[in-house]
Amino acid sequence: MQFKDNDGSPSYDLAGIFQQEMLKSGILSNAGLGFCHAHTEQDAQHVLFGFQQAAEKMAMALKDGDLKKYLE
Repeated sequence: MQFKDNDGSPSYDLAGIFQQEMLKSGILSNAGLGFCHAHTEQDAQHVLFGFQQAAEKMAMALKDGDLKKYLE
């Protein structure tokens, strides 16, 4: 995945928000999501929920314009 700001430039802050929010959901993720046959449907649903939460926080940060404010 690529993380870009409102101007289309690479954004390490936005990537940081994504990683931070995924970790809050108990999901260790860098810039992508990898699945294998060992993952269950429940695992996939858990990751999708975490991804949704992270996407909502990233959208809020982009709308606000101050990404650093959303990094903990």
